[in-house]
Amino acid sequence: MTDPITAHIDAVVEIVHGALRRLAERSGAAPTSGEPDPALGRFLRRLEEVMGDGRPSRPRLPDLHLAQRYNLTPLELFVLWFSLVPYLVADGYDWIARANDNVLYDWLDAALLTRVLCRSRSEEHQLAAALAPDGSLCRWGLLSLKPRNVRSRNRLFHELVPHEQLPLFMRGQRALSPSVAPHAALLAPHDKLATLATPPSVDRLAEVLQVFYQAPPLHRFAARGEEGLNYPAGIACVLQGVEGSGRTTAVKKVAHRLGRRLLVVEGESLAQHPQEAADVLQAALFEAELHDEIVCVRDAHAILAEGGAAAALARTLQRRRVAMVLCVGAAQGVGLALKAVTLANLTLYKPHEKQPVAALWRSNLPKRSQEEVDFDYLAHRVTLSPLQIRKATHLSYLRSSAHPEQLGRATTREIEAAALSQVSRSIGSMATVSEPNLTMDDLVLKEDLEENIREIISATRYRLKVLETWGLGRRISRGTGIICLFDGEPGTGKTHSAEIIASSLRLSLVQINISSIVDKYIGETEKHLTRIFSEARPDISLLLFDEADSLFSKRTSDVSKSTDRYSNMNVNVLLQLIERYEGLTVLTTNLKKAIDPAFERRFTYKLHFKVPEQPERERLWRYLLPEDTPSSEAFDYLWLSEVELSGGEIKNAILLAGYRAAHKEVLLNNDLLFDAAIREASASGRVVRNHLMR
Repeated sequence: MTDPITAHIDAVVEIVHGALRRLAERSGAAPTSGEPDPALGRFLRRLEEVMGDGRPSRPRLPDLHLAQRYNLTPLELFVLWFSLVPYLVADGYDWIARANDNVLYDWLDAALLTRVLCRSRSEEHQLAAALAPDGSLCRWGLLSLKPRNVRSRNRLFHELVPHEQLPLFMRGQRALSPSVAPHAALLAPHDKLATLATPPSVDRLAEVLQVFYQAPPLHRFAARGEEGLNYPAGIACVLQGVEGSGRTTAVKKVAHRLGRRLLVVEGESLAQHPQEAADVLQAALFEAELHDEIVCVRDAHAILAEGGAAAALARTLQRRRVAMVLCVGAAQGVGLALKAVTLANLTLYKPHEKQPVAALWRSNLPKRSQEEVDFDYLAHRVTLSPLQIRKATHLSYLRSSAHPEQLGRATTREIEAAALSQVSRSIGSMATVSEPNLTMDDLVLKEDLEENIREIISATRYRLKVLETWGLGRRISRGTGIICLFDGEPGTGKTHSAEIIASSLRLSLVQINISSIVDKYIGETEKHLTRIFSEARPDISLLLFDEADSLFSKRTSDVSKSTDRYSNMNVNVLLQLIERYEGLTVLTTNLKKAIDPAFERRFTYKLHFKVPEQPERERLWRYLLPEDTPSSEAFDYLWLSEVELSGGEIKNAILLAGYRAAHKEVLLNNDLLFDAAIREASASGRVVRNHLMR
């Protein structure tokens, strides 16, 4: 059974063929004014038949849709059908050649149409108006007149060429044109997009596009609106977001909601061919208008910041009824030329706006893995873009393929490891990044200090729960990071405690190189500080400022030198940055009094590390010098701990004793260790009591 579109094409082609055949039988002579015009009359009856058959489920015929879309008269539509015959029928060129009575003259021009259709001067004028440059056919790009001879100046003998999309369109088919295909893709959004979690800005984008497509045709096509106001026929919406934030996916969801295909144009691809960019964009807009599709330009800032492409696109949107979404970076725009046709500027995720991360993880993981995964933990553990989440789940899937019985399954820890591999921990030469592998068992401090360290770890884990789930963050918007001050003498375990905190929270330890931050040139120190806090990831890093007193020093009220003023500026900038930082920061110092008092209220925890007493020293000796260490005798930890040393000094004493034992080619013994401990104590100015000597 022939489908309605094919049957309609056959009927119209037969009418055109009959008209050309009758002209050929008259040997190319034009019809006299008294003769009837059966071709146009038959075409009009055909239109009445397909439009007035009374069936409620009448198929949407492409040519009728075209006539309604571009307000074509029956004569203009019939002329368009004539131009399409050579593209729809294998021997269409032969029909035209016979009508022209010239085997070499096988193209359609206005002269041939005049002989076929016109019986009077009035009808010739109507045909000339239909083919005029400002007529609907040429103005909308449906038809173009191309000279077959470079010396031909008479448009009457120019070939009538339909747009390359129209033969496919008339058949009810869709394919990208050769000029657009290398830089674009045609997508039919999948039903699964309906369940994808997206921010409110996507709903606003959908609302704008839906209202646009529901607007009356008069508003869409009127060159001038009410009271002489000029309205563009098309619209552009700018969607901002960082790379990988899911801008294109969001537009796909909008297209699915509106039941429309999406034509995605790659801005980066067009940027490699700047001379073609304007033509490709205009061709893409025509195709999308023809097929009621939405155009999405990825990385639009690459070609539309300024220049000819932006101006050409703006002019095209002024007259073409098509909606376009321009996806740009978080801090980029599309140039002034497009402002007149840009109806909405939307940000996919505004700063500090939390993404529905748990839902994104769930939508990317197979169902068989979802029962074993803690999505809330993943959502709060590390902040990833939608693209990074997709890559992390892909990586975890590939890792699971090593065990066929576990294919598609992954634990929370495995997915966490894949997620952490998506982010960079480096912030250049201004910091040293390490991955400590320690536990609380490696911490040897007084009981109250150990409890404080556990509290810091717990506070960091539950920070987001308190701020977001409990809602305290709605009122407390600044200073929500956890800032710790560890002060005490050198070697008392400040840095070691920071390492244990980082390891317990599975964070990278970012140890700031103070010497590389402080710069003698004015303004450079502030730049370095700003860069550190902007590049540091609160979700994966612990910032450690060792010997922080050199950077967090007190400001002076007596500005006698220019350097004093700029030193104060450094502290002011640091105060602002550290208050806005949402992660975990640890400052260590042995000169607490040198730190500016303005930082006091910003410290969440202030811990004082004292020189360890005898019980802690004994634990340190046992920890740093295990019983299975090669030795000539059992270690007397109690005797060794009698010497007053800090943890760092005990470490130095053990290493010094080890080096001396190796030099003497003997094993470690208590005397060597005790002698090394006395040396460390003496170097620190401590006196060793005589009764300790053996």
